[in-house]
Amino acid sequence: MSCVVGINPKLFQGSSRFCDIGWYLANLVPLLEPLGLSEIEARDSP
Repeated sequence: MSCVVGINPKLFQGSSRFCDIGWYLANLVPLLEPLGLSEIEARDSP
């Protein structure tokens, strides 16, 4: 699964460019784990 944050991103306070990836993971992992999620890889896109 791939996830791209593009619409209404949750930005770090005071930042205009950087998203709070931890916030997204904390909200998505509990939903995806029962479906078989076994690992997560987070990386920046160029």
